[in-house]
Amino acid sequence: MNRKPRLGLVGVASHDESGGQRADSFLAEAKEAMEKAGIDAYIAPTMVWTPAEALQAAEELNEAGIDAVAVVHITWIMDSLSYLLLNKVKVPAALWAVPYTETFSLACVQHMGATLKMQGIPYVPVYGHPQDAELVEQLRRVAEAGYLLSQIREMNVALMGPRQTWRVAGPQDMSMEEWEFSRKFGTTIVHLEMDEILDRVAKISDEDARRCLKELDGRTGKAVAPPENMLYAAKVYQAVKDVIQTNRLEGVAAECYPKFDGLTNLTASWLADEGVVVETEGDIAHVVLRVAINLCAGPGVSLLGEAGSFDREENVIAVSHGGSSGASVTEDISKVQVSPSGEIGTYVGTPVKAMPVVTVANLTGQKGCYKMLIARAETVPVEDEEWDSAGRRLLVKLRFERDADQAVRIFLEKGIDHHLVIREGDYTKTLSLLCDFLGVEKIFL
Repeated sequence: MNRKPRLGLVGVASHDESGGQRADSFLAEAKEAMEKAGIDAYIAPTMVWTPAEALQAAEELNEAGIDAVAVVHITWIMDSLSYLLLNKVKVPAALWAVPYTETFSLACVQHMGATLKMQGIPYVPVYGHPQDAELVEQLRRVAEAGYLLSQIREMNVALMGPRQTWRVAGPQDMSMEEWEFSRKFGTTIVHLEMDEILDRVAKISDEDARRCLKELDGRTGKAVAPPENMLYAAKVYQAVKDVIQTNRLEGVAAECYPKFDGLTNLTASWLADEGVVVETEGDIAHVVLRVAINLCAGPGVSLLGEAGSFDREENVIAVSHGGSSGASVTEDISKVQVSPSGEIGTYVGTPVKAMPVVTVANLTGQKGCYKMLIARAETVPVEDEEWDSAGRRLLVKLRFERDADQAVRIFLEKGIDHHLVIREGDYTKTLSLLCDFLGVEKIFL
């Protein structure tokens, strides 16, 4: 799924206003600026002066497969032209006002923006020349958020575990909650039993598993789990990859504790560093959130953890997990430790490296009403004794831009669920835009 976000550019103008002659050169400069910023920009071949041209341009934009559109107001226009474009091109939109007084472009964007606000339609206003760095960054974020939105809507995520076989007055093997989640986000949920994995595991030979373990040796770390657990983990890894390919999945929410304790943890860690999200918590929303944030441009991959404690003096929250995050979140592969879990499973211990900026997010809700925690933080070094006291599991020391106890209080007061998604880099503005386009409430720290 990973590709550059694609931004559509379309010029709109009126023959009754001055400034229309700038259209071609202005759009060409805009395309060049966008592509320098890493955005795949597409100019609609049809310049919009009339309703017929608006319909033609909309068709061109839709055929181009854009993730977002910037409607460039070369001059003041009749708002029915904007209506035609936005009603036909159903992607996130930016309304661009050009900085020339005689065009009345800024007033036109203000007028159209007020109308969209009254209709509850989200949009992003931008103003300036194509060379303006802040304007380019705003449009880059719009395109990236639109890209994430399109990928979420196309995403197939497996819920791997027991399904309902009874009903009272609703679905039989899917919950109402799953139907509602799919209607809100567009994500398709694929139901699979854990037997789908276990049957495939049984067909993999020990020889194949040993060969697989050898190939993965460079990103496994120190194994203190018994050899038979490691061998079984390699078989699960191969089986899960096969299931993902067969079912065209972008992510997996797998059953784990207590029946399948540790079954997919090491598999999830290996796959995380391949850009594939397998979550051992059966948590669909955070699989989707992790896949989405992984698609943002930048180094690193997402991890998931739970707040375990906080320290007022050091001003950090200790976030831990049984371990399903990639080994790359540590400073050195030698610090990763694979330990036994359950009858034949494993868990992955990863003291997470120091990172000056990380994004922290959570998605909570039901019945179409969702809220997302969006926060910036840093991670500070984890000392060996701290890792020992945390059971040598995944350990992240998070320091937010407010006091740790205040952050925890906000989690509790706002009803933020316990899973936290963490990714190196600042993606807070992109996630904020994504929430606007999805109609998701935003909770900031």
